Amino acid sequence: MLKAFAWSPFLKQKFKFFIAKMKRDDLMTLSSLMGAGTVTPVIDRRYPLNEAAAGIAYVEGGHARAKVVITM
Repeated sequence: MLKAFAWSPFLKQKFKFFIAKMKRDDLMTLSSLMGAGTVTPVIDRRYPLNEAAAGIAYVEGGHARAKVVITM
């Protein structure tokens, strides 16, 4: 993130910091949709914890088309 802030003045794209605000009602609605099968998470790849570095490299390489999961 610090790199993005440092480069921001020199790029056309502007970096803005964003943190999602989780609301209980929204999470409950999402949970019920997932439970009903209306919304399903898409997982691109799974990596065991001892291969976390490979998973991070895969994401940083721009190859991930969905979520990449590190399992324990």
